[in-house]
Amino acid sequence: MKLKINFFSTLVYTATFCSGLSFAHAQTLPDVYSVVERKLENALPLAEHPNYDAQAPYFELHREILMFSSPERANTLLKKLDFSSKEAMLSLNLSADWIAGTGNPDKAMVFLSQIGLEKPSSFSAYKSYVDAWIEKKQPEYALKLLMLDKNARNYYLPSVLEAYRDTPDQAVTIYKDIYGDNIVEPTNQLKMLLAIAENYRVNGDPKNTLIYTDKAQAMFIDVLKKKKNNEIHFYQDYLNLIKLYSFAGNKQQALILLEQLLRATGNKGTYYELALSGIMAFYHANGFTEEYNALIATSIASTDKSFSFAPKPIEEIKLIRLLNATNETGLIKERIDKLMTSPEYACYDDKYCYEYKIDSLNFLYLSKSDALADKYLNIIIEESQNQTFNPWETVTKSIVKKLVDIGRIAEAKKLAADAEVIYLSQLKDYPPKEVERNYRDLAEMYGFAGDVVSAERILNKHVTTAQNYFITDLFIKNKQWDEARARVVKDTGLSGQNLTLLQNICATNTPECMQHITFTLKSMLTRESITAEDASGNQQLYQLGIIYHSLGIKPTEEQQLLIQKLYDNAA
Repeated sequence: MKLKINFFSTLVYTATFCSGLSFAHAQTLPDVYSVVERKLENALPLAEHPNYDAQAPYFELHREILMFSSPERANTLLKKLDFSSKEAMLSLNLSADWIAGTGNPDKAMVFLSQIGLEKPSSFSAYKSYVDAWIEKKQPEYALKLLMLDKNARNYYLPSVLEAYRDTPDQAVTIYKDIYGDNIVEPTNQLKMLLAIAENYRVNGDPKNTLIYTDKAQAMFIDVLKKKKNNEIHFYQDYLNLIKLYSFAGNKQQALILLEQLLRATGNKGTYYELALSGIMAFYHANGFTEEYNALIATSIASTDKSFSFAPKPIEEIKLIRLLNATNETGLIKERIDKLMTSPEYACYDDKYCYEYKIDSLNFLYLSKSDALADKYLNIIIEESQNQTFNPWETVTKSIVKKLVDIGRIAEAKKLAADAEVIYLSQLKDYPPKEVERNYRDLAEMYGFAGDVVSAERILNKHVTTAQNYFITDLFIKNKQWDEARARVVKDTGLSGQNLTLLQNICATNTPECMQHITFTLKSMLTRESITAEDASGNQQLYQLGIIYHSLGIKPTEEQQLLIQKLYDNAA
């Protein structure tokens, strides 16, 4: 397999540059980027601001044009700007990384070529490009970029080889072409060989899995010779090799590695705990019943010993998670009962303790033991109500949010409604102004649970300031776009909320999307003064540019007239 190096200046750049030419030639009317550029020309004339440090808004405009308009147009603007200093080049490289990180590595490479570079300038920057191409299922482009820098290649190549999951032979060819039988970077080459072996395992090929697991094992021995004092840090590599050998039919070698791993951890400490679920899974999957049961018994005994000495709910949660890895439902229920009913595990005013307990309930809900989970939830709520009002409020808000996180919306709504009764009882004798913050928290609880109607009722009755923005934010968080839009169009200005609405309402080309684009443009003309230096107004325009680009549409006739007015006003 012959790897070609200099390809970005031809394939990627040519494709995007030509598309930009056709766009530029077709463009005869001002667009949203024209408006921003004219505003900047008046606010920050380049003749008066010739240095990079005063041109940041222009570079932001350049980036938006490059990503969502045309490379030719972006290059024309870039030629007017100062990017000669080291500071400028550093910042522009970060800009290119950001572009790559948004899923546009091709355009990031175009950007680099425009500032005279053929590759990212820092080792860490390669990650954005590699990850983006892998996400786009184009690992071949990531590979070609990595061939420009051997240090970056050695470090990031494991991710690229892993991306050839469906074609493991291709990953092998790449590895052999680069390394052959040479050991250059043993730690990273170990990751590569493990990735290849895993590719074969996923494809149900035990023969080739064994071949490359043996190669990985040989590399692992070489790594451990050089880093013997850090052997335990490679616990995950041990587990990967054990899993691969088990699949390939060499359980004896898997057991040898397992003994080495246990010896390295000393059967205790953080790394032992991290490896424990993998060890249990191996025993469980391969019929080592005696060893499996002994390991469970040891884990339970260790947790019980901690309980006797210094009870900590988090230790019980760790055990429950471990038991869940092999679906030990009966034992899980026993441990959850102990967590919920033991006085030693009382949470008092520790909100994180309550969150641990709610986490444990999720195991019951997932196993369809709803009645039991509800019983324990009531115990948790009763426990929280033993606190004074302020810590109770903090804890209850945390519980509501955690219930939503695990998908128990109905329970969260009920808890918010029950909490309202306590709020009304506890706060009735205080002056209204003093308790607005508390009622805002109650409204937020309702909002977490998706009950924005109740949140609005609380705010209207008990809070006098900033209601509309707060309620709109709750609608947005709950993805109730129609309700949020109804409020935004009544507002007196354009905020970040409008950007969020545009992003979501205009995910597809709908009449509502077109209406909201028109509303946004009108608002920029009539609702607030969009000055020459107005950064927030520019963000609204940039978002419109993204929408036109991503949906492949042009402004309607009415929208084009509004853009023309904004362009004229900018002069």
